[in-house]
Amino acid sequence: MGNRTRRIAVIGDIVSSTKIADRAQVQEKLAGVIRLLNHSNAALDSPYTITLGDEFQAVLSKGNDIFLDAVSILEILHPEKVRFAIGVGTLSTPLIREQAIGMDGPAFHNARSAMRELKRTPHLFKIVGIGNPCSELINHSLCLTSHAARKWKKNRFQILRMLGNEIPVKNIANALGLSDKAIYKAINAEDLRTMLGLFNSVTTIINASLDE
Repeated sequence: MGNRTRRIAVIGDIVSSTKIADRAQVQEKLAGVIRLLNHSNAALDSPYTITLGDEFQAVLSKGNDIFLDAVSILEILHPEKVRFAIGVGTLSTPLIREQAIGMDGPAFHNARSAMRELKRTPHLFKIVGIGNPCSELINHSLCLTSHAARKWKKNRFQILRMLGNEIPVKNIANALGLSDKAIYKAINAEDLRTMLGLFNSVTTIINASLDE
């Protein structure tokens, strides 16, 4: 039996994966970053699990690290793009904590609906099921984020991830072998702090929807 606890289902999908020249290497990179995320995200009720070679899913109790997890995956798989469909709702089946396979319910229905919509667009993020009157505005904002991120070099994702983890600019510069000035320039050029602010605001709304 399922329960009335609202959770977050995330479904990820590598864009145009069948056209990737070294598909096995990309799948190996995906498996590696997922292993790391499964050890670092305390909100995972059911871990990131590869369901097909190019698709994965997870169930979370909170949305706090969803977008930073996505940024980490986009960073590691760059230049390949990944869609992230986020569904909020209950489960109609028992929660399986060992792997995110064999579960169903409104959370997954909403995530699959989000993925179907994403596949008709060039965008990378879509949320369904938060029940917020501003949900359309939220998704439009994520579309703008997707539009920017699709053009990024790998180090933009690296900088965004480290900023999101509150790593000082000097440390980011040292890690990437760049000057402080170059890091500040990249942050300002892509308005990365505003993007993090957007992610944090959307996360707050997602978490509030879990209590409805």
